[in-house]
Amino acid sequence: ESIKMKSNLVYQRQEGSLQGSEKEDRILANASDDKVTFRWLKRTDYNNGFPKVLSGLTKGCDYDEANFQQRFDEMFPTFSSIYKIVVIVNNATGEIVGAGTVVMELKFIRDKGITGNIEDIIVTKKLQGLRLG
Repeated sequence: ESIKMKSNLVYQRQEGSLQGSEKEDRILANASDDKVTFRWLKRTDYNNGFPKVLSGLTKGCDYDEANFQQRFDEMFPTFSSIYKIVVIVNNATGEIVGAGTVVMELKFIRDKGITGNIEDIIVTKKLQGLRLG
């Protein structure tokens, strides 16, 4: 199922997640290697440790799976062109070891440009210093 957003990017529903454009997917694939994979957040990532990783940033990440899925459904696909949430997965364990969000903002300035605000960047202590964030 394809979802066309106002920004003219096409997102594919796949494996419980909304994947980015082909260009965005290539960027994530090129950043991945044999140890870690960069990919989009999936609806099933509660069990892969997403809230646990976020708890390294702040409090308030101790919600249950139903609440995680509710928030995911509120964001995707409706706001897929606004929120870009990438996770870093340890290939050996399948566990999420890092995450980051880019919030896209339409502007009136700069010839009606688009800016991306980088937020919630986290890498688990064990993998910090490896230039993953």
